[in-house]
Amino acid sequence: MNNKILAFIPARANSKGVKNKNIKKLNGEPLVSITIDFAKKLEFVDYIVVCSDSLKIKKIAKDKKIDFILRPDNLSTDESKVESSLIYTLQNFTKADLVEYILLLEPTSPFRKKKTVKKCLDILKKNKNYSVFTVCQTNKMFGQKKKDIFIPLFKNEKRRRQDRNKIYYECGVVYCLRLEEFKKKKKILDTSSYAHEVDEIESIDINTNNDFKIAKLLCKKK
Repeated sequence: MNNKILAFIPARANSKGVKNKNIKKLNGEPLVSITIDFAKKLEFVDYIVVCSDSLKIKKIAKDKKIDFILRPDNLSTDESKVESSLIYTLQNFTKADLVEYILLLEPTSPFRKKKTVKKCLDILKKNKNYSVFTVCQTNKMFGQKKKDIFIPLFKNEKRRRQDRNKIYYECGVVYCLRLEEFKKKKKILDTSSYAHEVDEIESIDINTNNDFKIAKLLCKKK
């Protein structure tokens, strides 16, 4: 019966922002290991698959007894989309026909919480949204810089933070999808995707060296 849940972990070998980001260590553990260990603690997950072009990440997955699919070079460039990697994984994962729900867990979100993933999955199961993903609120004023002049993105934006309209940004804590719907549309989000709010700490997405420094400081405070 196709009611199984797959945790999908995409982990490219390299990245522009941080060299070898997915195997860079945080609190003594590579980021991809942190995400694998997190997924293994989700008792509602049936399968975990890591997809990467890295042999180092392959060894990590095998050492942790996790299914691994080697991503081809043409799906491992800076321009490659995670959707393509997921499609390739589903085509090569022998138990894909048993899967109903997919949890996309990116290694760059090391502070995700189990209750958040469970909540997002429950929302997807109970509602008709195409997918469920996470967002975080920000109190910053965004704008463009033209000839050294700052131009707010929103006209008549209030100067006081308390007076501004709430603004949110997408964060990669988790993306929940129905396999059959994904196979039809081949995208992670659409106009009906449900945005579940998380706090600023959980939303941290490591894409720069400064992100790494912040994450290390947070780990020390725990």
